[in-house]
Amino acid sequence: MSVKQTGGVIMAKPSKSSGGSFGQRLKKLREMEGFTVSALAELVGMKPAQIEKLEADAMLPPVADIIRLARVLSVEPSVFMSDAPTPGRRERARATRTADYAYETLTPEDQRDSHLMAFRVKIDPQSAHKPVGYQHDGEEFILVLSGKLTIKVGKKTTTLATGESIQFDSSQRHQLTNPGKEQTVLLVVLYTP
Repeated sequence: MSVKQTGGVIMAKPSKSSGGSFGQRLKKLREMEGFTVSALAELVGMKPAQIEKLEADAMLPPVADIIRLARVLSVEPSVFMSDAPTPGRRERARATRTADYAYETLTPEDQRDSHLMAFRVKIDPQSAHKPVGYQHDGEEFILVLSGKLTIKVGKKTTTLATGESIQFDSSQRHQLTNPGKEQTVLLVVLYTP
């Protein structure tokens, strides 16, 4: 899968990682913690081939996977999701685009290591926020800013229109789909313990 990025690039703060692409940072952190690709994949609930694609920058993971990777690698999610703001300039959201959706981190830089993260997610018409079905510890709140959203949480499917919202236990497998003919824009707030 090719990755197209717009607006800005989700980059890491220099902490345990010395910078570089998402994949370079992931590989360096994995090696620093002494994990093989297979061991890391097992710990985060992914396939080894997915970790290899991430390290090769052949794909970007959804936020839920970034949170799981950060926990296992003993770093804050912001290591993967932000870069340091330019001093003296107003902070701007960082946008990333994949095949069927784009997301921007809305949480201010100095608060990205907290338990609460906010994102603007845009899902293309008649497509899914991939991968199909994911889960992470905590809770999730989604407000549809425009368009339509079909969300499957566990075995329950709900369709939401502009102005409608849902809150759920995000440890349940969930999938977001845009069933409409126009782009769907969401405000997504994640709470992770």
